[in-house]
Amino acid sequence: MAEGPQLLHVTDIANDDQKLVELVRKELKEWRNLEIPATSSNITLEQNWVICNEGGKDLGTADRSIRALLVTQKGKWGAVRVDSDPVTNVVTGKGDECYIVFIEPGQVCRFYQQPAVRYFRLQGS
Repeated sequence: MAEGPQLLHVTDIANDDQKLVELVRKELKEWRNLEIPATSSNITLEQNWVICNEGGKDLGTADRSIRALLVTQKGKWGAVRVDSDPVTNVVTGKGDECYIVFIEPGQVCRFYQQPAVRYFRLQGS
């Protein structure tokens, strides 16, 4: 299951890092209240998948500098949830889809159990 206003289905381009970065760059530029430099082309996608909360049972949270992440439904059971209105939620562990989840300034992104993600970062963050 995946639902919410800050979610893009990207399974068809999930293996093309350049297209993923271009898509995130375009979406971030459209946010009026996000203050990033005009040279926002400095967005990178981390190469490796990260298993959130691995080895622990605590609820995890994305660093506040993260504005987008790639989530796969493959792998371990879990969920990625953003406190948007309405809530953006991707359940993992069942399915083959990939999504980009956006996190607006002031919102919190939480990881339940052990979802697998790749972070998009602004260079220097």
